[in-house]
Amino acid sequence: MTDSPWPTGPPPDPAQPAIARYAAPKRPSGLLILIVALLVVVAVAVALTVWNSDDPAATASPTISTSAAAPQRQGGSVIAQGGVQGYWRVTRTQWGRDSVTVQVQIEVDSGLLSCEFYAFTDAADINLNPRVTSDDDFAFGVVFVSAGQSINLDLTFDTTPTNLTIIMSDGRTQLSALRVEP
Repeated sequence: MTDSPWPTGPPPDPAQPAIARYAAPKRPSGLLILIVALLVVVAVAVALTVWNSDDPAATASPTISTSAAAPQRQGGSVIAQGGVQGYWRVTRTQWGRDSVTVQVQIEVDSGLLSCEFYAFTDAADINLNPRVTSDDDFAFGVVFVSAGQSINLDLTFDTTPTNLTIIMSDGRTQLSALRVEP
């Protein structure tokens, strides 16, 4: 009976269906899925870290030097960002019925400051853009101040007498702010 057309060997297990005998052995797929998921998380974290580190200056916090050599300045705000160190303050405020002119003094100790100004009131969240006047000509309201230079600017905002916060910006981010009250 060696030439029989029927399979030889032990009889099939009646408890197991005939197709299940030919299935591939089961593998621990849970562990494999966990490893793949962990690798994806690590890859995304590395990609985000590399993508966000293109401009380290954008994530760096501004630092304020408190050395004894720095002059004492009162009534203003420190400018410290992107290699620029300086100070600005309100030197005069003149309120009208429909506008306020604020004279500010800007002193830059190091770096080149390129800034512009806007303001908002406590009553509204509308940005107010000033008319900038000074002895210097500043194109489009952008002010440039070099290291060692001190300038005075008149910023005129069209608003009724109300609390006003003046923002100094580099065009992208806020550098500093000063509060003016009637």
